[in-house]
Amino acid sequence: MYLTFLILKRKYTYYHIKLPLSMIFAIFDKQLISNSIVHVKDVRCTLTDMNIFHKLSSVTNKCGRIKKRVDEVFERILISDKLRECLLIEDSDCYLTFTEKEREEFLFRLFKHICIGGEICQQEDDIKPYIDITRKIYHDLICAHKNPDSGLVEILSHVYEVQVFDDQNNMVFPSNEEHINTFAYAIVDPFKRNMIIFYHIFGCGEFF
Repeated sequence: MYLTFLILKRKYTYYHIKLPLSMIFAIFDKQLISNSIVHVKDVRCTLTDMNIFHKLSSVTNKCGRIKKRVDEVFERILISDKLRECLLIEDSDCYLTFTEKEREEFLFRLFKHICIGGEICQQEDDIKPYIDITRKIYHDLICAHKNPDSGLVEILSHVYEVQVFDDQNNMVFPSNEEHINTFAYAIVDPFKRNMIIFYHIFGCGEFF
């Protein structure tokens, strides 16, 4: 069995590093954190197309340009447009564009993570680059197949959100500081016996 680390480098480019599972175990063989507690949460992953993002027409102009707004800082994130207001500000009318069930989907989470980016990322003026890179990464992360009986495309992968805490309930993975855009996902393909670790630590570093 292999673990695949998907690494996103620079702006919208990424590559894979595939390592044998035995090597991963060797890396973590030394118990650096005693009495650690691992939290694993199932993440809903059922969407097989990008239709959910048609709703974003309410935060963009007809040409796809994202509508601007007065600057506001939320959780160290600069919100200067309606897109990030829709994604982050719960008491905004824009927030109601998506239901809570839609927000639980891994595809939506991925889109949200990409839109927020890092602490000093350069924001796009148009919505298309965000949707395009979300589609590309989602396709790379998730395994799907066409059901021969129904003819419908179905997701095969299982997605889990992973956090590790010490015995004092302090988070130690993916970072020792919690943030809305610090995350770690394990995406398991049960047929290929392959697991991808996809994670990011919010700040001025690189997006992994």
